[in-house]
Amino acid sequence: MGHRFILTGGGTGGHVTPAIALGEELRAREPDAQFLYVGTRTGKEAEIVPRYGFPITYVKSHQWSFRRKWHVVRFVWRVACGTIESCYLIMKFRPDAVIGTGGYVAAPVVFANLLLRRTGLSRALTIIHEQNTVPGKLNALVGKVADLVLLSFPTASVYFPRSVCVGYPVRPEIGPVDRAEAKRRLGIPPGRRVVLAFGGSMGARTINRAVVDALPFLRDRKDLHIVHGTGRKLSSYDPVADCESRMRRNALTYESLSGWYEAHEFIDRIGEYYAAADIVVCRSGAGTLAELCACGRAALLIPKANLPGDHQVLNGLEMARRGAADILFEDAVTTNGAPEEYVAGEELARKIVELLENKPKLGRMESNALASARPEALKISVGVVLSLLEGKSPDGLLSECAAREPVVGDAHLDARFGRVAALSGEALRAYAETVVSSISRSLDCVSGTPSDREEALVRALDADEMVAYLRYRAATHLTSNSWRMRNAGVKMVGILRQRDKLPVLAGFVKDRTPASRMRRLLGGDFETNGFIRRNSMASLIRLGVASPVVREVILCGLVDPYFEVRSQAARAVQVFRGSLENDKEIVERLLNCAKDRYFEVVVEAVKALGSVAFAETVLEVFRSLSQHQNWRVRQAVVEGCCALLDRGQDVPKAFLSEVLAGMMVTSTGFCPSFSLKLAVAKLGERIREPDNAAGDRGKS
Repeated sequence: MGHRFILTGGGTGGHVTPAIALGEELRAREPDAQFLYVGTRTGKEAEIVPRYGFPITYVKSHQWSFRRKWHVVRFVWRVACGTIESCYLIMKFRPDAVIGTGGYVAAPVVFANLLLRRTGLSRALTIIHEQNTVPGKLNALVGKVADLVLLSFPTASVYFPRSVCVGYPVRPEIGPVDRAEAKRRLGIPPGRRVVLAFGGSMGARTINRAVVDALPFLRDRKDLHIVHGTGRKLSSYDPVADCESRMRRNALTYESLSGWYEAHEFIDRIGEYYAAADIVVCRSGAGTLAELCACGRAALLIPKANLPGDHQVLNGLEMARRGAADILFEDAVTTNGAPEEYVAGEELARKIVELLENKPKLGRMESNALASARPEALKISVGVVLSLLEGKSPDGLLSECAAREPVVGDAHLDARFGRVAALSGEALRAYAETVVSSISRSLDCVSGTPSDREEALVRALDADEMVAYLRYRAATHLTSNSWRMRNAGVKMVGILRQRDKLPVLAGFVKDRTPASRMRRLLGGDFETNGFIRRNSMASLIRLGVASPVVREVILCGLVDPYFEVRSQAARAVQVFRGSLENDKEIVERLLNCAKDRYFEVVVEAVKALGSVAFAETVLEVFRSLSQHQNWRVRQAVVEGCCALLDRGQDVPKAFLSEVLAGMMVTSTGFCPSFSLKLAVAKLGERIREPDNAAGDRGKS
């Protein structure tokens, strides 16, 4: 009698396919073994698993999401229900091992087995397979108490107390196949160069849109055949409808593309399409990269941003360093006022053509990919599982694992990237500021000797690489669903001087999309909250780009409902005063800000008026504010008067004397700091100057 196995893992194809691969190899080793696959009705496993002849049943579960309090309640409730259902299934089926490959469905099954083991109602081993360099939240949690965790990459071992690196189990049907034979089976005309593009079983909006946008730039290439896996409809995204909308936007139809472009919701014969492909455009998940290596196919990788540890980026960088792939990073753009991930279709088309025309490079990429494959990973993984079930030590098999390097991962990356990839939000923002300041210092300290200059150049080149990576991370933070990460991204854009992100920052400040009812009850106003709008304005100031767009943003910021945004907008007027001087609309809104109930807004508005307004427009406002109860406002009036004089404005000395005579000069603290007194003294000196001196200064 063979062993009994429960397989679980799902949600996406990336978690289902390794479970299927392990199940098929176990079934080949033990023909009389019994299997039960546990999944959810809404995951990809419900569609994929029955095709391979494994019986499947379903339990409740839910994605890990703590964005809202009710999300936490829903997650806990559904996982608890799924755990109870799984307990019943385990006690009924009585498995020898529960093998989980990740995804939210695996959590209740593994929890149930661990619970039954504690109570003596189950003897099944708990075995986890982790595919990525950085584990998902649920795998990281359950892996700490599992009997063994099988890893694709050795660097993931730091997350688990009991783990071994076995590689990624690739399905047997995926491997080297003659390209011409694969094209013949698929009905692709001979002589065509095949571009296979997909974003996984669930589809990827960025890749879908980039591929469709690239078609107008590729349609004159009669030697191409493009196969596009769009993915199937989700509750949050309909890839088919999105692609059709994009095609209409580009004045394309399926009929006009017939013969060289084909779209599939799901590519069933993926092994044959891999074999036929000259270039694969895809994400850089561990499973996809392992399959590319097994087939020996060149890839143009578009890593998914904002994943745990940025593991897709690390995977892609490793493949690029091995010479097996090129990388095209996502960027952030504003669409209908909201930021989203974006890859330019023209850029994608250019990269595809560039690779296809460089046959020597393409050949090297294929060879390097095949050299990185680990065809023994599946057999070793199953061997380890069976050794454990037989009570044997898997040490002999593990020595074979150690003889080969991992397919991909961050093991060979510069340690800097490994550390930085684990950062996000404010921690990443702080690191970016540190890096930029250290670069500035290193370049400022270059001495005149040739050796020192060379050393500084090396440091600068290293720094450039790091800054490029940080700029990518800033762009990905801008599109995060978490406002805190988005806020950190906004700050990083300013720190890194990413002027190409000016439209995104402008979109944040100008966003007037109403917040949800619950957020409004809690004091929120718009989808882009006040902190992000304020910091977007601050980053615009750091960018230092004067343009009509910036003027529009300042106008919008001066009437923003959040007072700190109004204050920052008034500061921006001072920074961009050269292009805004005597701008009637700007001055009008600044005059309104000078009446604001928040003194922070009044202070910056008064300074700004001194920088851009005509004297006759603001003198009465300055007179009224010179007696303000807040010393900061009174000081702003004095500084505003000085600014008017610096610009050569005609300010009557009688007015200035009147302002000074009635000015109450106070200390800012117990330890006297008379900054206002100093400002008053400065203005007094200006009054005593000859009239021609002030005029000459304004003209210079």
